[in-house]
Amino acid sequence: ADIFKLYWSDFQSNNRVTPRQYKVVYDILHCRSGDFGYSVNVCDTCGHTELFANSCRNSHCPKCQGRKRQEWVDARMEELLPVPYFHCVFTIPNRIFPFCLFNQKLVYDLLFSSVAETLHEFGYDPKWAGGKSGFFMVLHTWGQQLPVHPHIHCVIPGGAYDETTGEWIHHKYERNNFLYPVKALSRVFRGKFVSGLEDAFCRGELNFPEELASLGTFPMFKGWLRELVFHDWVVYAKRPFSSPENVVRYVGMYTHRVAISNNRLISCDNGVVRFWFKNYKRLNEVEHYNEIWEEMELTADEFIRRFLHHVMPKGFNRIRYYGFLSNNNKELLEKIHHLLLTEKESELPSNEPKAYTGIPCPRCETGVLMPFVILDGCGNILNGDVEEFIDFRRERERRYNREPKSVEVLDSS
Repeated sequence: ADIFKLYWSDFQSNNRVTPRQYKVVYDILHCRSGDFGYSVNVCDTCGHTELFANSCRNSHCPKCQGRKRQEWVDARMEELLPVPYFHCVFTIPNRIFPFCLFNQKLVYDLLFSSVAETLHEFGYDPKWAGGKSGFFMVLHTWGQQLPVHPHIHCVIPGGAYDETTGEWIHHKYERNNFLYPVKALSRVFRGKFVSGLEDAFCRGELNFPEELASLGTFPMFKGWLRELVFHDWVVYAKRPFSSPENVVRYVGMYTHRVAISNNRLISCDNGVVRFWFKNYKRLNEVEHYNEIWEEMELTADEFIRRFLHHVMPKGFNRIRYYGFLSNNNKELLEKIHHLLLTEKESELPSNEPKAYTGIPCPRCETGVLMPFVILDGCGNILNGDVEEFIDFRRERERRYNREPKSVEVLDSS
């Protein structure tokens, strides 16, 4: 937000900005500033009142993702299966990156569908699983230095559901920490994605940037696709997670990220932005993982330009679910749970994370602040009742003042 306050006007005067990008920057600039209104919060123990500025709730805002991430993790904990989980990453080549900026929705939708079809194809193959698989995917469009680098993180339970017999098929190679051969995955994924691009060209759905304007004819576009096929596409499969609990904890770091978080920013002076990034090329040269962190400088214009490259189209969903983990297969997922959970496993203690309860009260330090009335930027009541708020606050203050308090609480009051 500080960077946009200083340099957004100059950037707008020298660069074209889409309405969607403008909306994202506006929300970040006004997030928790009071322009979106306030919420009146009351402590459920002592009746103390606090006024908080509303957040923008934009998915590209680095200040608005923590709560959503925790809610997502809590929801995924209920879906975990007692089987090994695998993490795969599918990446498209650098040559496609300029093309993505002018065909965002088409390319990213095609990336999702190509990966999903590939994983389903391998899941139904009797050589690997032989049944209906399930997985969810998270799209990232950036690298550590904020270039356009679209790739998908996939989390896949090891095994499949036999739709004929109604039984669970355990993965044949899970003892060897092996899901599917990555070279075979890469070839099938590449073929499906390239075929999808060719079909989109034939339907006239592609836009070509200036540097790729020569590809507007089918022979030139076909030749460009042929060059893509000649190169290997990167598919990376990590070892399975140690426990289902670690699945949620690990993937939760990927789900609601933005291109760069506030804690990576170092400074912004004289039109230059400095920030931290991980140099993965030095992984084999250092003794400790933290040593790969390095500093980088970009002009404010270039920093803003790179950030805006990762603004998603309106309504675009970066997290998607497939197979027996999809929303329309809740009953099937519950059936698989019953198939896999043995009596011994059902007696294990729950690893569910503590749900979000609210902001601790700064006065009594034992209660939490509850939102009672929510106002918009013009002072209109969006939610809540003022009379109910007043009655609740008076009742809590009366109860708190009647209860015996320690010396420390009295002093702080």
